[in-house]
Amino acid sequence: IFLALSFSLFNLSSFSFGKAKIVGWRFTQDYTTVRIEFPEYADKIASKANVTLPNGDRMIPGLMITDSDSGKSSLAIAPTYRMEGQDSFVTLESKMWEHVTELKVKEVWDYINNIWPYRMIETITALSNKNNIPMKGGVKNVYLNWSKELQLVGAIGKGKEMIVKEKFLENFDAEDENFTEYDVVKFFMSLPGQIEMPLYASNKLIAA
Repeated sequence: IFLALSFSLFNLSSFSFGKAKIVGWRFTQDYTTVRIEFPEYADKIASKANVTLPNGDRMIPGLMITDSDSGKSSLAIAPTYRMEGQDSFVTLESKMWEHVTELKVKEVWDYINNIWPYRMIETITALSNKNNIPMKGGVKNVYLNWSKELQLVGAIGKGKEMIVKEKFLENFDAEDENFTEYDVVKFFMSLPGQIEMPLYASNKLIAA
């Protein structure tokens, strides 16, 4: 079903989601994973949510499909998204089908056609709402609060944390009082594509 599902999404998705693009894959003895994005569906998601992201930003929706003969689940589908122009992507909670469960193709397609778009609408709405939350107290204090919340020093080490701090202060004008939580979240989401770091630290940043 993994190959059939991936093939169908890649070749038939233009009917609902626009042209699909395979952007990553991984094959091991334990599992097979493919990540598919739908760039043409980005504007439709924004339209359905009735939101416009700042600065012309676009949230690119996607799916990560994992098939396994071992472990708890035989098939897992996770919604993904990334900001256009960034390499880092966010993986949301998976829908899993266990080995002991009869895998029904209709259930899988129901999830992709109905639940997945709803999750994407929820996500872009949450991102848009962050633009309504002003960051106060000055750029340095904002960085200090976020770095503590994310436990950056413990996650990536003091040396790399200093690099992140320098990038943050370069990115935001010290006198600027008009930036928002959206701007800060977008900054932290971009870091795993710029600085080498452990996977758990990367996941924490892009899920900020």
